[in-house]
Amino acid sequence: MNYLKRYFLVLLLLFGLTAFLWAKQREMTISVILPYKSGPYNLALEGFKKFWAEQEVNIRLLEHNLAKEPMPELVFKEIEDKKTDIVLTIGSKATHFANKDIKNIPVVFSMILTPVTGTNITGVSLNIPSSIKINYLKKILPNAKRIGVLYSSKTEEKIKELSFACAKMKLQLIAEKVESAKDFPTHLKKISPQIDCFWMIPDSEIFSPQAVKHLLIESIRNKFPVMGLSYSYVKAGALFSLDGDYEDLGEQAGMLILRILSGEKVSRLPPEPPRKINLFLNQIVAEKIGIEIPAKVIQEATSVIKK
Repeated sequence: MNYLKRYFLVLLLLFGLTAFLWAKQREMTISVILPYKSGPYNLALEGFKKFWAEQEVNIRLLEHNLAKEPMPELVFKEIEDKKTDIVLTIGSKATHFANKDIKNIPVVFSMILTPVTGTNITGVSLNIPSSIKINYLKKILPNAKRIGVLYSSKTEEKIKELSFACAKMKLQLIAEKVESAKDFPTHLKKISPQIDCFWMIPDSEIFSPQAVKHLLIESIRNKFPVMGLSYSYVKAGALFSLDGDYEDLGEQAGMLILRILSGEKVSRLPPEPPRKINLFLNQIVAEKIGIEIPAKVIQEATSVIKK
């Protein structure tokens, strides 16, 4: 039996090496779909290109900008006509279309908040594990014990995971289910006197622009800090946020694609969280709500908004 195991292991290694060498010799076509070419999406694309510039692999890169090519079915027809080996999607719009319409070509996503799973798709999401977020929260707000969160039926599973993570770190999660964005102010008013920090989760059902604006105004009025979803929320008035490094997300997606082109099966590569995390702080908000952020945390931050 041991001999047979060693034999099959050698065959497997030889197959992987052969596939990798074949990928290096043959020109591989990678189609990139993005919603538009600016801001964070462009940073991810640049990181992806930077990764491939350092590899000894012969590739052809085709870019499809949905802002210029608004008909997804035409984009996918071109991808098939060009004999694409693998597709990279940047952003949720591109990923949604590709996951729905591309079945015979492997898809790797990046720059989306909620990971997508399937036999034909994997990638790198912006979803930072709750345990990492809690560790940062405790460093920024060491006295915080009660964490408030509003959610809808769409994100109930996320709340279960968050509740478990909070209990493990001896934090109390005060969670309130909201049916729609119009009910957001009522539920926020109910929990705000009870919480030491409000935790935003990606839930488009309840976090409308009006709801977010109301949340940030109430956080200043009632002096509770908000952990936002990204730097844009910190600029708008959240105390802090954690975000993946966009350029590194592109490089990380490139590494996943290289593994697939080298013979690994998409179905055996689970979606990955960002490997590099940026911390953003708003010191103006901290002063307004009477919070002193530890100096060590300020030094660690990627960016700090000051007066």
